[in-house]
Amino acid sequence: MAIPGRSSLDITSYVRRVTGDVAVYGLIDPRNGELRYVGKAVDPVKRLGVHLSLARTNKLGPSLVKHWIQSLLALGLRPELEVLETVPKEQHAEAERFWIG
Repeated sequence: MAIPGRSSLDITSYVRRVTGDVAVYGLIDPRNGELRYVGKAVDPVKRLGVHLSLARTNKLGPSLVKHWIQSLLALGLRPELEVLETVPKEQHAEAERFWIG
């Protein structure tokens, strides 16, 4: 059932907050479709916003993901977000390792 004005990702994030599950998400390079980063978050859309904000403001120290996002932003691009799976928070590390390969 859809809720007017809410995306399916918004609803899914709400369900994860209620159940205690987390999303294992990937950041995809829009130039070639390559999975470049795997992380976990209750709200992956919000987490992507944090990644973008840190890259734009150059806060915190150097990191490969921040440098990659900065290079995309310089081209007028941004990473694509894909929720790879949703798992109980106790299982996130195993799921992340699986997706990282």
